[in-house]
Amino acid sequence: MKMNRKTLVNYILIIVGLLMFSAYIWLRFIRLRLPRDIPFNLSILGLIILIEICTIYGYILFALLRKDKEPNPIVVYIIDQVYKPLIAFDNFIKDFPSIQSIYPRFMVFVAYKLNFAIKDTSIFYVIFYIFPRLVLVTALMIDTFYFHQLYYLYKVLLIGILLFLHRYIIYSFKHTKELLIVQKEPYMTNISMEYIPGVIESDEDDEDDDDIPPTMSIPLRKFIELQTKAIVDEDKQYDYMIYHTQKYWEEVRILYKLGLKDDVPMSIVRLAINKEKLQIDHPKNLIQISVMLEYYNMTVENKRYKNLKKLITLNYLLSWSYILIMSGTMELTMKLIEVLSIYNNIENPFIN
Repeated sequence: MKMNRKTLVNYILIIVGLLMFSAYIWLRFIRLRLPRDIPFNLSILGLIILIEICTIYGYILFALLRKDKEPNPIVVYIIDQVYKPLIAFDNFIKDFPSIQSIYPRFMVFVAYKLNFAIKDTSIFYVIFYIFPRLVLVTALMIDTFYFHQLYYLYKVLLIGILLFLHRYIIYSFKHTKELLIVQKEPYMTNISMEYIPGVIESDEDDEDDDDIPPTMSIPLRKFIELQTKAIVDEDKQYDYMIYHTQKYWEEVRILYKLGLKDDVPMSIVRLAINKEKLQIDHPKNLIQISVMLEYYNMTVENKRYKNLKKLITLNYLLSWSYILIMSGTMELTMKLIEVLSIYNNIENPFIN
């Protein structure tokens, strides 16, 4: 059987993603690290890596200092391409039947369990992002400016697993949200809810009848966006009604062993709404995940935490820049001494 190009590329991405993930785990948490004196004895590769580290932190600080500006599309594209193999590897793992069947339910369970830590407080963000960053940057600064030796930083590197979990949990919420939307959309045509000016054009006939509140029919994705905004910004929820597709009613007939042409009795309709196997059409859990993500984004954009992130990033930049300057200066001095020694060893042809 021939393998098409798209499948081949996907398998290559999966393998590269596995290698990237393995290298990250080994380099960050497993590899034995011995104390390293500052300034470093740099190779060309080491110099390039230090310049790259300083450039990354410099750009992050620059991006944090900009006010109300969209991310650079070129940088976003580069980041997307870097993470593409890791995402392919993650999707490959999640597509195993044993994982695929429990993954969405598990993430919904996590979303409800983290309700207090994300929605009601900022505990999740503080524990999984701010705290490990503070520990790591403090150790780096003590090592750099006091001991002139990377030692304590290596001792606390394991705390970086919290940063990994932070990124992966948020990514998994976003992935699950998209996955549930894609799963549910085939089972509903639209969702009817209270009319909101500016979302769609209202029906003129409804607007002329004062006894009938105006409504609108919108796709699931738009409804989730509006319902999330209402919960977060106004602490309310819109009433809604789902218009099911033919595929949904086929599932109901199969579940209750009805003929394809039989009408579905109202008693079965009520049962189907609460039937676990047919919760594929119910947006409640999807809304929960969407709300968690929105509250998380609000925490990230909080001025206090943004200022703390700027301070942390600045300290990272100062520390690595100092290491780069000191190591680069030493390397340049050693090269200059080497050149001068060679020059001094050359015999003067004009002296007998």
